[in-house]
Amino acid sequence: MGQGKTTLIINELKAVPSNSNQRYIFITPYNDEVERITKAAPHLKFVTPSDETHSTKLNSFHDLVAAGHNIVSTHELFKRWSDETLMLLSDFGYHLIIDEVVDCVRQYGTSKDDKPDSVMLCRDTGTIQEDDKNYLRWKSAKSYSSYNSIKRDCDQGRLILLPDKKDGLFFWEFPIVLLKAFHSVTILTYMFDASYMAAYLRSHNVEPERLTLDQNGKLVPWSEEHERVAIEPLARLINIIEDDKLNALGDEPNALSSSWFSKTASSKDKRQLGKNVRNFFEHRSRSTSKDERMWSCVEAVKDSISPPHNAKTFVSCNLRATNKHKGCNSVAYLRNIFPTPTMARYFKERSEVSIDSQRYALAEFLQWLFRSAIRDGKPVDVYLPSKRMRNIVKSWMNDERAKIAV
Repeated sequence: MGQGKTTLIINELKAVPSNSNQRYIFITPYNDEVERITKAAPHLKFVTPSDETHSTKLNSFHDLVAAGHNIVSTHELFKRWSDETLMLLSDFGYHLIIDEVVDCVRQYGTSKDDKPDSVMLCRDTGTIQEDDKNYLRWKSAKSYSSYNSIKRDCDQGRLILLPDKKDGLFFWEFPIVLLKAFHSVTILTYMFDASYMAAYLRSHNVEPERLTLDQNGKLVPWSEEHERVAIEPLARLINIIEDDKLNALGDEPNALSSSWFSKTASSKDKRQLGKNVRNFFEHRSRSTSKDERMWSCVEAVKDSISPPHNAKTFVSCNLRATNKHKGCNSVAYLRNIFPTPTMARYFKERSEVSIDSQRYALAEFLQWLFRSAIRDGKPVDVYLPSKRMRNIVKSWMNDERAKIAV
């Protein structure tokens, strides 16, 4: 998170001899970051999968693995890896590097390619059944072209039923065996322990070694003291706006949460938030142009808020691993983050793994904030109307461990 973790890894890759037997797969969130890796270590000849020469990028990826290439690819393709991927990876001692956490678990139905109604139908007809660990398994001797993706997910152990009093909830999970096929796995992120990916690994009894960069840019074992030292200079750069009028809508504990926007907030409330953002940008911040501003909210209501004259400065709250907005010195975060209740329930019921809701909220906010000028060590004005989020962030800034552990 702006502390040089990717630069450190790139420097380590540059130091790898061109004739080394070590092989690497580098996974990054976005396609536009792929070129950065290929150019950073040209002697390792990183290549990226292409659907121009193959029917799919996954088929291209498989051919590249089979040929022993160093590969750079995206989170999206990573999540499509299959049993064939596993067989190919087992033949080589690849090292896996993942830039930012990947969604290794999600509620089935939240992706545009999911078919929850079809899964329910297949379950009702006995085409698929849950085993003793609640994995959904394909039981029919027949194949149906319209259900190919469901059968594939069942065969690869990706679909899981979480029982309840009604029909239950379906979840998609990345097979842990694919990660275990690597010689090593390195994940580059900040506050990893607060992520769903960390909960996913803990649910499979995998506890990663935590490392961090010290003041000299050296990789060292993580400790509270190293974290404390890292917080101090960052906290000095964050100026949280304290204004009772601008923050009035955020006083309630759940104000500005996803459920508040969908169930409680009126059209008037949303318009007022938009006016507040404009007021902040134009009268309470250091910004002098729209290029120095960014704001975020629940994606579904951004058009209802749409700050006058600033609507196009919206930056999605889940944006990761990009420097495109590092010129922004004034930011408005109209969110109050909580772990998704169904995800928290999934980890708790499946494996007794809990998610710290305050730490999760802090990690999500900081990841977004570090798209701004703070990543270059420059001060940033922050409009954070949620009282709960302000308290969480200020506790982190003041290193109040009694309120939020770091």
